Amino acid sequence: GPIQGDLEECKAGSAGVITNNTWGSGCAFVKETLNSLEQHTAYYGNQVNQDRALSQTILNFKEALNTLGKDSTAINSGISHLPNAKPLQNMTHSTQNPNSPEGLLTYSLDTNKYNQLQAITQELGKNPFRRIGVIDYQNNNGAMNGIGVQAGYKQFFGKKRNWGLRYYGFFDYNHAYIKSNFFNSASDVWTYGVGMDALFNFINDKNTNFLGKNNKLSVGLFGGFALAGTSWLNSEFVNLNMVGNIYSAKMNVANFQFLFNLGLRMNLARPKKKDSDHAAQHGMELGVKIPTINTDYYSFMGAELKYRRLYSVYLNYVFAY
Repeated sequence: GPIQGDLEECKAGSAGVITNNTWGSGCAFVKETLNSLEQHTAYYGNQVNQDRALSQTILNFKEALNTLGKDSTAINSGISHLPNAKPLQNMTHSTQNPNSPEGLLTYSLDTNKYNQLQAITQELGKNPFRRIGVIDYQNNNGAMNGIGVQAGYKQFFGKKRNWGLRYYGFFDYNHAYIKSNFFNSASDVWTYGVGMDALFNFINDKNTNFLGKNNKLSVGLFGGFALAGTSWLNSEFVNLNMVGNIYSAKMNVANFQFLFNLGLRMNLARPKKKDSDHAAQHGMELGVKIPTINTDYYSFMGAELKYRRLYSVYLNYVFAY
């Protein structure tokens, strides 16, 4: 019919030019107009979908931006509670670009401070006290072996000369390996100082032929005190000291020490060759030293490591003249 003819392609001349010969042959530009309308309808339909997607993207971006702001605040807040956190403060910061929409902030990470945090984290991983928060208190012991030297002067008083005093300086070295469920270490301890003991012989200068003729045997007790210093060296010293430099942890390897000293003694004096000569004396002592003061070796984020040699049982050979 005539409508179908109007919708046909124009074949009799230029489209849009209507003559007596072309008015019903599609040359009225109707089909082209409809095609154009379809194309524009499809285009604007896509634009609506794109606008809807853009709106959703902007909404999601706003939520992500709010989350980023909260994360930045949380990072700076968390760092502020770390020990020695001042160098790490403001690791993230925000700036307002004057060319950006109002309220849109740019967040930046300070790479230097981030690298510092990475270094601190690595060093913290080497610290045996990083898990100390799950431990309230732990006491570990280890047997120590060592050697000591002592030099001084002794004198006896009274008619029987069975009471006396001695004054001396001493140096002790001990070594131990201490194990726990979170911290194993080899430890060396040096104790050095001066002391004074009271001496009492309940057997005094008794004649005996033990180990020779005309020797004199004395057996007695001793007891006194010593003022000393104590120094500890731990196999974890390097790691503890390195983390201590970063976190301002406290490390103290030496301290004052007060000790009690008591035990049994035996002394064998050989006869004098002349009245003016001193008698050569050989003796044995079985004693115990009892330190009384802890060494506050290390403290880190509320955790404390303390050392003390609880007691030292020793056997001495004594030479006197």
